[in-house]
Amino acid sequence: MGLAVSGAYFVGLLRRKENPAERALWTKLDLPELYEQRRRRRTLGMTIMALISVAFFLGANFINPQVRPRAALAFWLVLLILLVWLCGLALVDLADLRRLRGGLRGAARRMFYEEMGRPYPFDGSQGDEQK
Repeated sequence: MGLAVSGAYFVGLLRRKENPAERALWTKLDLPELYEQRRRRRTLGMTIMALISVAFFLGANFINPQVRPRAALAFWLVLLILLVWLCGLALVDLADLRRLRGGLRGAARRMFYEEMGRPYPFDGSQGDEQK
């Protein structure tokens, strides 16, 4: 039952439409290519999660380590590699989120200075002499 629910959730996430507001935010921060990479990486992560759930079910119910120990070992090692790969994708996604957060801070600072009618002092084009 749980496998059917997770499969339906997975299919729903794969069919998720693109969020135009999210794309606009990444484009405003000059990171549109990062947005596309993030979408592909998240789709890959969902695929790996679905594979892990199906593989875990099959391995726990149909692979007998007493009958075929090498096959069982190989199967669980592949499953472990998929888990490590999924954790790596999560860490890369976390790094992207930190980059987005830093870009948002910079955009908020820039908007604050623009509203005050001052030049933005952290812009590389104006140099570091303004403080």
